[in-house]
Amino acid sequence: MRITIAFLDALMRSLSVVCILIIFSGFIMTDNFLLDNNKASILQKNCCNSKSNTGDFQVYVENQTIGYRSQNLTLQIIYSNNGQDSLEVSLLAENISDNFDFDENSSSPLINRTLNSGDINQELIFVIPINTSATLGYDTISLKWNYSGNNLWTNISVMIKEKSNLSWQFESGSNFVIEQNTSTTLGINLNNNAPIDDNVSISLTSATNWNSTWNLGNETLNLETRQIMSQNSLFVEFTIHVPTIFEGVPLAESPYSWSLTAISHLDNAITRYNFTIEVMPFHNLTIDTSTNTFEIDPGSDIRIPITYRNTGNIESEFHVSITPIDDQGNQMQIQEEDRFVFEGWEVAIFGQETDLNLGPNQSITVEIGVLSPYQNTGNLTFQFEVYSNSATQNVAKIRQTTNITHYRNGTASLSAMSCNDLLPGESCIGEISGFNTGNYHENYEVKT
Repeated sequence: MRITIAFLDALMRSLSVVCILIIFSGFIMTDNFLLDNNKASILQKNCCNSKSNTGDFQVYVENQTIGYRSQNLTLQIIYSNNGQDSLEVSLLAENISDNFDFDENSSSPLINRTLNSGDINQELIFVIPINTSATLGYDTISLKWNYSGNNLWTNISVMIKEKSNLSWQFESGSNFVIEQNTSTTLGINLNNNAPIDDNVSISLTSATNWNSTWNLGNETLNLETRQIMSQNSLFVEFTIHVPTIFEGVPLAESPYSWSLTAISHLDNAITRYNFTIEVMPFHNLTIDTSTNTFEIDPGSDIRIPITYRNTGNIESEFHVSITPIDDQGNQMQIQEEDRFVFEGWEVAIFGQETDLNLGPNQSITVEIGVLSPYQNTGNLTFQFEVYSNSATQNVAKIRQTTNITHYRNGTASLSAMSCNDLLPGESCIGEISGFNTGNYHENYEVKT
């Protein structure tokens, strides 16, 4: 709340104090502020003039404020001379109670100066300590202005409160490293170090959507209020469930922030215990390609795409290999892991010639090049394997099969026949052309 105190030069020569209170519709209204009726009694001692544009002396100060035991109360006072004549202005603090550490008998005024015409928005910062044993509740600071032999009192209502003193048992900054799909329970004391009891609103918050429970209620999302007696503690216990890693999250080496917040009902001061939870590295992968059977012509080549993904929560280096599978389903030994020749088939990996790194949930597609032998029957099954060099025991595998398909087809045509009729003893020569439209060489027989 703010109050503007002003009085006219001419008027104040005949009146020691002028008070104008404008009452309208159940409210006390002064310049730039409103107070409801339940606070009206506080302002009955306040004296103010309505603001004048010319020839007046104005004082602007908060008429209500809050102070705390053992703390300094700081008041900003703005005063102006809008008149045409210079003013001799002094300011004294009077009738200050024992709630404040102030020597009223001091001969030094707060202000003692000449205020020239046009000196506006002059500032005084008045700092007064509140005693440790000050009585809680409302008190009044009275400031007596004197200018040109006239007096004006500025009354400031001070609500004296006890300063809260909440503290968490541990300092912020703890980092807890936890495995995926694991619940962890933590406990911490909230201490009330103030000399009076405090009702405290407590919350547990995080930017994650992880599940959590605590001993203060059913839902940690709710703000819970508890009374903590003076010089006592409240034990807060909570459980946080780290979810299973899915599509690379929650990430490793990426602390997730959590905060326990306590709000005092004494002064609304906020005390936080901030901590982080870091998920342990988890190396995993999947092959996104499904098993299939592919057809191939004799002596031709195809490319078979295979996609694998890093489903762990940390960047990993991946190694790939291929091996042939015999008719009994056994994996055959080969010299090189990225290529082989088996029973006339030639197979090689394209797109990953060396081990490579993939970030969480990142994928890559490699191609398996297959060259079939020139024969009209046959098949090949090979196994593709991939693993992280950080977890070599976790191997993803897929088997793909290629079958040689023999297509038989051909066309024949008769051309260059120049005779339609033959007499006895005559002959006719023509050409018969044949074309193999299949995918393998064939023997053709011409019958007439």
